Amino acid sequence: MKLSNLNAFIRKMNVRSVFKMNSRSAFKMNSRDIIKTNAPNVIKANARDTFTDDTVSRGHSLRKIAFTVTVLLISAAFVLSGCTANTPGSPSGNTSGNPSGNPAADPTAEPPVPAVTYDGFIELADSAEPYSASFALLGIGLARKGEGTVKAEVAIDQTMPEEAFRLDIEGKNMKITASGETGVFRALSKVSRIAADGSLPEMHLNEEPDVAYRGVIEGFYGVAWTHEFRLDLMKFMGRTNMNTYVYAPKDDAKHRAQWRDLYTDAEIARLKELVTAASLNKVKFVYAISPGLDIDLAAGYENDLKVLFDKCESMYGIGVRNFALLLDDIPTLNAEGHAKLLNDFQTRFIEKHDGAEDLIAITPEYCSAFLTGYTDTIAPLLNEKIMMMWTGNGVVPQSIRTNHLTNITRKLNRKVFIWWNYPVNDVMSDNLFLGPCENLSSDLNKNVVGLVANPMNQGYASMAPLYTTADFLWDMEGYDPDASMAAAAKLLYPECTDEYLVFEEIMRASAINNYKSAFSLKDDVSAYLAGTADAEKMNGLIAKMEGIVASLDTLKAKADPSFVKDAERWIEKTVCYARTAVALLKLDILYGDAGRSLEDKQAGALPLLDDVNTVRATIRGNSAIVSPDVLTPLFENGQKRINDIIDGLGLDVTFVPIPISNMNAYENHTLDNITDKNDSTFFWTAGALSQAPDGKGYIGLDLGRVTEIRKIEIKTGLSGRDALVTSLVEYSQDGTSWTKIASGKLGSTIVLEPEGISGRYVRVRGGNSSEMNWVIVRSFEVNGD
Repeated sequence: MKLSNLNAFIRKMNVRSVFKMNSRSAFKMNSRDIIKTNAPNVIKANARDTFTDDTVSRGHSLRKIAFTVTVLLISAAFVLSGCTANTPGSPSGNTSGNPSGNPAADPTAEPPVPAVTYDGFIELADSAEPYSASFALLGIGLARKGEGTVKAEVAIDQTMPEEAFRLDIEGKNMKITASGETGVFRALSKVSRIAADGSLPEMHLNEEPDVAYRGVIEGFYGVAWTHEFRLDLMKFMGRTNMNTYVYAPKDDAKHRAQWRDLYTDAEIARLKELVTAASLNKVKFVYAISPGLDIDLAAGYENDLKVLFDKCESMYGIGVRNFALLLDDIPTLNAEGHAKLLNDFQTRFIEKHDGAEDLIAITPEYCSAFLTGYTDTIAPLLNEKIMMMWTGNGVVPQSIRTNHLTNITRKLNRKVFIWWNYPVNDVMSDNLFLGPCENLSSDLNKNVVGLVANPMNQGYASMAPLYTTADFLWDMEGYDPDASMAAAAKLLYPECTDEYLVFEEIMRASAINNYKSAFSLKDDVSAYLAGTADAEKMNGLIAKMEGIVASLDTLKAKADPSFVKDAERWIEKTVCYARTAVALLKLDILYGDAGRSLEDKQAGALPLLDDVNTVRATIRGNSAIVSPDVLTPLFENGQKRINDIIDGLGLDVTFVPIPISNMNAYENHTLDNITDKNDSTFFWTAGALSQAPDGKGYIGLDLGRVTEIRKIEIKTGLSGRDALVTSLVEYSQDGTSWTKIASGKLGSTIVLEPEGISGRYVRVRGGNSSEMNWVIVRSFEVNGD
């Protein structure tokens, strides 16, 4: 889902060695090779032969295989979450009592009961044999009779909700009580996490999820995910208690632009494999289709409806039982026509197909900022069974609170299904949003039937935020964002957990936290920029910046290569920012050293300046946004300090122009973008130029010293929006007294070639105080090529 009218909208608003493997081996598996590994005496089995739904329903067992060989599964990597019983942040659920062995959960608890040493193998009682596939899929080894460390039994209680379970572990006995296979699967997922430290503590847990539908919607614009990643995602979702995947990639033409076209046999085969993988991992595969751009709601309605039904029939034939009709981001507001379409799909397709669940749908007015009379008209017409999607107060809201949903739930007369646009970055492609789920009310389930997160185009980089979202939706009241992120990092990046968390803190800034990175260096950087940091503090900051570089080098070497590929631009820019900071701080310490001669300082400064120039050349054209509130300002303001030192030392080297402005940046469209040699990035003023404190808002350059000004080129606006209409271009030698170079309607791209003028500062202001548009400046150059 995109910002349909961006400009208008924004202004409204260690486990045993046998289990050691990296996250790549954990998540990059073909669904047909679920239990494939290089360990000795290991089964290599075809999942279609071993772990089919028929196998489970017939109570067929893997026991005869387990009698022959040791079962060690590649999916045991999911055990590597490092979570012990009820570790804060692990998907845990609502619990009854305090599990033994976890005194941190209750400071007044009695000393922990000794845990059973767990060697990774469980003996199945007869009652548990029908669920052996689930044990195996979750990496729990099966032992021969009388040889298991722990004996597991399963009791069925059909009065329990589908995903709820009771887990009782006493001594060497484990009992799972659930209504069926899904509940058993959720309990075993819990066991796999608890047993990660090689022991099973005594405990008595009662858990069930807070929200019925929990998961992911692949609903972004741009390059869709690969089939390989989607298969990896199904495994990841199953192990993190997510149960819903909505297939809605805008890049799939047959989902949206060419919705009438049937999939080819090859495409159907891939979708069927994905549906099967989802089923194995207890994930509902929701096939979504978006016919709203051109479906005929008039005379040709029945013909188009038949085409739509035929398309979805082909999906039903490969096992799809959940469907969604998406009418988002279309120009038509035909309330009666849309209501009829949605209602007909519910009654004439969903209710005519055995096992199909109620329709999920969305209209063009999917957030509070878009509401008009259309919603007032369609709301009372909609079939009460349809689950209606909603994004919140805005398309990408900073928060979703219970009171934010009061109006829409009243209008629609039902709980809503949240389409949460986080960590999606399709219209903010220079951002990588790695922070945890936050700013959602802990009682959101009062007004919500489901929530699916719309992730980034970078799928592997999306996994840690998705883990935390799953955590929240399972147990809202007990959710802790930082603890959950730590658990996610341990699961996904077992060989570089701490290093990942360093990067995540830097990349946490997003719309849901007002673009603030959770960065421990913020105070140190602020003190330096304010001029209050002495040499000792600057040396401390140097050590921390060098630590960032070392951490990210380790992350690149040890993390899943697929994640590194996703995050490469941001990792490289972070490293460059940190290296620049190191050179700047060393330069500043050198400059302030009273015990060194000017000649010594000059000689010491030159290699540091070479470092800065080398790093700047490395990131030229890299538009990735990194820590907009800490590292980016240090990079921006640091260059001015470098120029001051160059001037103070009398060095005959080139000054780097410094962007200047008295306007605040909107969100992360920061001032440094005007000198990054990339016209696709820009500085965006958070307000009109006439709204500056003195009414004279400006954007410009500090050239570092008085320089002959031969050519000025300023590019403003983006796609015809927020360009300068009337302009005043000025220069100054001291930054106080300004002289006009040109004024008037100079165009969105201003090119001037003045003669006989010299100055240190050049700026552009608005030439008409009545113009209230915000201003975008893509580039600002003086004496460029």
